[in-house]
Amino acid sequence: MTCTLFIHICEAADAAPPKPDSSRTIAMTDIMPKGLTGKLIRRVALLLIIGYFFNYLDRTAVSVAALQMRADLGISAAAFGLGAGLFFVGYALCEVPSNILLHKIGARVWMARIMISWGIITLLTCFVQGEVSFYIMRILLGIAEAGAYPGILLIFTTWFPSKMRGKAIASLEILVLLALAGGAVGLGAVLNLDQFLGLAGWRWVFIVAGVPAVVLGLLVLFFLPESPQRAKWLTSAERTWLVNTLAAEAQEKEKLGVSTLRSAFRNTRIWYLSVLYFMMVVGFWGITFWLPQIVQSEFEGISDFGASALSAIPWLMAIVALIFVSSSSDRRNERRFHAAVPLVIAAIALIVSVAVANPWVALLGIGVAAAGQRSATPVFWNLPAGLVTGAGAAGALALINSVGNLGGFFGPYILGFFADLTGSNSGGLIFFAVCFVVAAIMIVAYKQPKLSASASGPFAPAESAPVGTMSK
Repeated sequence: MTCTLFIHICEAADAAPPKPDSSRTIAMTDIMPKGLTGKLIRRVALLLIIGYFFNYLDRTAVSVAALQMRADLGISAAAFGLGAGLFFVGYALCEVPSNILLHKIGARVWMARIMISWGIITLLTCFVQGEVSFYIMRILLGIAEAGAYPGILLIFTTWFPSKMRGKAIASLEILVLLALAGGAVGLGAVLNLDQFLGLAGWRWVFIVAGVPAVVLGLLVLFFLPESPQRAKWLTSAERTWLVNTLAAEAQEKEKLGVSTLRSAFRNTRIWYLSVLYFMMVVGFWGITFWLPQIVQSEFEGISDFGASALSAIPWLMAIVALIFVSSSSDRRNERRFHAAVPLVIAAIALIVSVAVANPWVALLGIGVAAAGQRSATPVFWNLPAGLVTGAGAAGALALINSVGNLGGFFGPYILGFFADLTGSNSGGLIFFAVCFVVAAIMIVAYKQPKLSASASGPFAPAESAPVGTMSK
């Protein structure tokens, strides 16, 4: 289903090639070779999008495992929040170096290394014995996963022209939600393997989550091409069109001054986007790691599997909202308020979930908050993609992701801290609401530089790009 969805939303890029533009600095044919989109999806994107699904599954398996693990190991709420968040310390420290190495060594080898290593670390997490070993494994998992998402974005910029890339980014966000919803139910069922072969159910969660990543890493190593120039399965016409189109985009981005790593770090827009992303993800990661436990605390007497299953509801709501907001944004050709308004709605929903003492209202309020945050995310991520190229892309995307995802360290810990201090999740959820409002204000204030008509070869400039791009 995921692959069919990806093909469906990207296939439209083949439909109507725009009119020739004589101002291009690089000569190319105006018409995209028929069937190229599908070929790129099958040969390049397929392994990456499946890998990204398991990336989130492995990262958040701890949220389901915690339903048994905390009691089994005697871990407090604050200690669990700290451990969950420590993932992002290793992640942030290694994000930029990882993506620079990806750019230098090559996507195939480095992405395979990332997948195999995060799979192995997830497997080894089943052996933790207490708080210290839990902290160590979370830091190691962050180091292993560092570079995965910006690395995928970088590979997309190497293979997919801008209009196709916007659709691809939107599909990745849907995959995040599918992983969170599917993981909540699937891994929740794995908890029932308690004492199978003498292992606790929560230990099986990490085993089941880790194995697929190792297998996928090996597949990437042997089957992911390095670049369009080396892809033997492209025809001469397909290769020429793709290489020239991507070169024209890179040439246009260089005019914006973010084509080298040094210029990326000096660019104020990159740092602004890093802070903005931080404010967006503090609440997302806090809710993500704590959701099954929040559900269990709201619904008295519910089983571990029941809490996990109900935890899927907010992410299913988010999928519907993401598709609706994305469609509306494309139809109206408006970006900023389609990102800012959902974040404001998310903030209001969290406050309502705290104010009304009803478990179903709390669950639905968190669902609306998740829907608002995830609807804004694909709009955000094409902002840096429209600014950077080459080594600048590797460094800038990694910088934004690493600085922003430090919110993933603070979010879970803040909620755990308030839970231990007050015996309630309310303080943490209100804090997340404030962060969403700040992020919405920053999005409205941001001004995206516009690319000229030659920016994307035969594709439209930034203001006409599909969901995932914000230009107004």
